[in-house]
Parts: sequence; structure tokens; C-alpha cells
Amino acid sequence: MSLRRGISWTDISFPYNMIVNMHNRSNSTGVLANGHLHWMANEEKYRGVDDIIVYFNQKTNKFNRLPTPKQCIYGLGNRDGCLVMCTDGKSGDDHKVLIMREYGVKESWTTMPVFVGEEFLITNIGSILAYNVTNKSSKRIKQQPNQEIQTGPLGYVVSLSSVY
Repeated sequence: MSLRRGISWTDISFPYNMIVNMHNRSNSTGVLANGHLHWMANEEKYRGVDDIIVYFNQKTNKFNRLPTPKQCIYGLGNRDGCLVMCTDGKSGDDHKVLIMREYGVKESWTTMPVFVGEEFLITNIGSILAYNVTNKSSKRIKQQPNQEIQTGPLGYVVSLSSVY
């Protein structure tokens, strides 16, 4: 990776394996939260075992690992400036959205409150699903043919206002 500082470019090593299009999980654009860009990755020596989150520290010009619970991470997001990750549960279909309330503190990852009947959008193998937390069911959302999907938690609000 190269970074332009002033007039010259500086090479910066990326000591991780970035997760890109692995099981249609693509997050190569990074998510901005708490002043840092974040990506899903694996450690090179443990490729394919545990998902991790890495961020770029502009002050040190280094990539660092962010402490996370040991869970499969399906995507990253930002909620009110806090980093959010979408994970699967123990059964593999019990999706959860966790938010890091205190940046850099592993114990501050908490499950976001979900209201009865609330749905949230997730992506699964190229499809968009509306996941109902009450009955743990999902329904496929129609999309345009050949539309590329970025994986991650997708927020939406039901509204009577037109977007046009």
C-alpha cells in the first residue's frame, strides 16, 4: 500500500490478509469510525481461521488490530460514530449486530438492542435479506440483475416520505 505524504509517496506494509470477495464478503473500501478506516482481515499465518478488524493509524502510519470477540464477521458499519459489526451466532443463522461503545476496548462490544418485530438488512451470498429477529426468519429482497453487493450491516428506516 502506498500513502502520499506531502510531495512524496511512502510505502506502508499491510501485514494482514484482507477479506475481499470471500464467500461474497467484500469490504475492501473500509469503514470510517472514530477517526480511523477499518477493514475485515485475517492474520497471514492464520489465513481463513479467525476474522479480525484492522485499522490504519495516521499518526504512526501503521495498521493495527482492533480487539474483537471471536466470531465470524460478515461486515462492518458505522452507527453514530461507533464501529459496528455484523456477526453470525452459534447456530449460524442467528445474526447479531454488535457495536463498540468504547473504542479499542474488547469488553465494550455489545449487542445492539433490537425491538420486537424489527428487521434489519444483511447480505448473504450475493442476495439482500431482511432478517426478522422475532421469528428468526429472513425474506429475500428483489434486486437488479447483475448488481454487485457489498456485505455488511445495512440500516434502513421505514418512512412515508418520498425519496424523489
